[in-house]
Amino acid sequence: MLTHADMSDLYGDVVTLDAERVAPLGLRDVDARVLIDVGLPRFAAPSFTVEVEGGPDFLTFFDVETKFGPQREVVFGGPPGRLGMRYSVNAGQGFVMLAQLRGKAHGEIVNNDLAGFVTFLHAVDSHRIRAAAEPEVAAASFAELSARLHELDPHSFEDPEQWWATILARVELE
Repeated sequence: MLTHADMSDLYGDVVTLDAERVAPLGLRDVDARVLIDVGLPRFAAPSFTVEVEGGPDFLTFFDVETKFGPQREVVFGGPPGRLGMRYSVNAGQGFVMLAQLRGKAHGEIVNNDLAGFVTFLHAVDSHRIRAAAEPEVAAASFAELSARLHELDPHSFEDPEQWWATILARVELE
């Protein structure tokens, strides 16, 4: 698992929370530990920011009625500049969703858990930096990145229109 030092080395500005702020959210311990110990990048363009515009805000939670009963979703960020789109983590099951909350609401599971989401962000952004600094290794670095992410969470790539599949397609063209 990534550490706070890994995140800080890459992003500089990393948001961590104290246990007292995380406890009322009702997250699984493994997801709470990511927010407390590892943190989230304040800004990781073009995929993520904790500084979302409009609502719902960072760490807002809401309950959703599903066929499995009520589920709590905790908002932890969104794609920069994408009003109404939010990442949330399911408090009980840990799935990370990307949801469009304005207009016709819809969403998709983007990762199996918050640690996986943070790992994906870190891996993609590490590749971007490496490819920009060493263009001669960009293709090999991308192949390693793609293989690693597919191995970590194959469900994130089942459909080429899923979030991480579209992010990887854009990164490959950079």
